[in-house]
Amino acid sequence: MEEHVRCNLCKSDDYNILFPKIEVSRIVPITDKYSAAKSMLCTDQIVKCRKCGLVYINPRIKSDIIIDATSRGDDKNYVSQGVGRMLTFENELKWMAKHAPKGKLLDVGCASGFFLKVAKDAGWDVMGVEPNRWLAEYGKNNFGLNIKAGTLEGAKFRNNSFDVICMWDVIEHMPDPNHALGEANRILNKGGILIVSTPDYGSILAGVFGRKWWFLLSHHLFYFTAKTMRKILEQNGFRVKIRKMHWQKLSLQYMLDMVKHLNKENKVVLFGHRWGSAIFKALKIGNIQIPYYAAQMDLIAVKK
Repeated sequence: MEEHVRCNLCKSDDYNILFPKIEVSRIVPITDKYSAAKSMLCTDQIVKCRKCGLVYINPRIKSDIIIDATSRGDDKNYVSQGVGRMLTFENELKWMAKHAPKGKLLDVGCASGFFLKVAKDAGWDVMGVEPNRWLAEYGKNNFGLNIKAGTLEGAKFRNNSFDVICMWDVIEHMPDPNHALGEANRILNKGGILIVSTPDYGSILAGVFGRKWWFLLSHHLFYFTAKTMRKILEQNGFRVKIRKMHWQKLSLQYMLDMVKHLNKENKVVLFGHRWGSAIFKALKIGNIQIPYYAAQMDLIAVKK
């Protein structure tokens, strides 16, 4: 069921163990382990390549099993925060539009299509690809979007099909980011734009929190720094143009619930959650959308 993998960036098999595997007694459904919205803490071994510095899970469950697990199950928790996610994407689209002329856009790992809806409403010609069938159907049924259920490679788009490709919080989930970026280059027009958003393992917050960093999650297979992200983009025919911090919006109650979810055995956190929830309810502020930075980075890269 498990496989040993080489570094996806430089193919080296020489690494240091950053965090050893945590043995757990509770059996977790594999669809929960690879659900993007259930946010289970990573218990797998995390290593760092000695040659290029890429951080990744090794060993890990076989790629075909990961892809199959990702395609199944629902993500009602994800779609429950549609308001905040679309507000986030409205800001991201304004930033992106300054550097990418309006044209044909593909959103890879588009989830339920919140970004696609925002882009479509702004006049973009949009299409999505999403491995989770439930999320793909949600986007089709609720927003009338053109979403292919499956992987980027499985979609088999023609060469030079798009002007812009977006990968919002998806590259860290991919079993083979290097191959996916090569595919993105193939289907982008020359001079086309690639947008990548991903947790920043080189951030101060990641260094301070160590294994307790909130982005060390069961469904994240890779952890990029600005340096390793630039390297993997360049070796797939892209030139990084801009990098910035990623800000997003979610409701107060949702963020409080996530802190509880990731610290289920911490009595102080549980106590704080109980009282915080009561206060939010009394003041009717739980649904307020709060902007925050959680150690993620956005990059714009140009196809050479």
